[in-house]
Amino acid sequence: MKLLLFTDLHLGRGRSRAQDEVLRAGLAHAMTAHADADHIVMLGDLADKGAVEDYEVLREALAGLSVPFTLLMGNHDDRAAFGQVFGHASGPVQQAFQVGGVPCYALDTLDPGKVGGSLSGGRLEWLDAELARAVTPGFVFLHHPPRCLHLPAFDREGLKERDRLAQVLAQRRERVLGVFFGHCHMPISATIAGVPALGLPALAHQSRPVFNAPRYATDDHAAPGYGVLITDSLGFVLHRVALG
Repeated sequence: MKLLLFTDLHLGRGRSRAQDEVLRAGLAHAMTAHADADHIVMLGDLADKGAVEDYEVLREALAGLSVPFTLLMGNHDDRAAFGQVFGHASGPVQQAFQVGGVPCYALDTLDPGKVGGSLSGGRLEWLDAELARAVTPGFVFLHHPPRCLHLPAFDREGLKERDRLAQVLAQRRERVLGVFFGHCHMPISATIAGVPALGLPALAHQSRPVFNAPRYATDDHAAPGYGVLITDSLGFVLHRVALG
């Protein structure tokens, strides 16, 4: 199984439509280099301001692909605008699906009006129930980091239920191969309750870690990128691919 992972598209950011072109270039690169991909997962912050026209750009870009896709919500997204374009009903944009027999769980961590995320309103309980009835291990996808990163800018406004999420993952450890997240605009490798937790580079601007201050730092020299997740009989491999 091969999954392509994109995150933090931020369509509509700035006065130009430059991010639209980055999206198209990223998808073209991925489809050329990985024509055998089974699925695409986009881990939130699809639009920078949650505007309908930006989701329409995304829909148009995805329309020509032969690969199925799953879209997640990030803190910059708007469920109502997204639903208007992609036909999603009201409520969390959350679903379980399978790719090549591997269970995948797409979480909605959007907490409207907040930079940080949340799994309130039954979203975390939904994951626990899905994992409880799973018969094979799979992957969890969400926008916000699932744990403390020791980066003040992200930890100060992080996922509210990250401690409870860690408890769920600890109890269902044998049902989860890995957790994948965006939001930070940089590659990150960690563990949570013994489960690999891996952050992806953004398709928009990249960031670099700041350990001693609650601020963000943009890395103007780093290229946008995406992830290639491959499974085999031994487990999985994640490659972070930088665009030229």
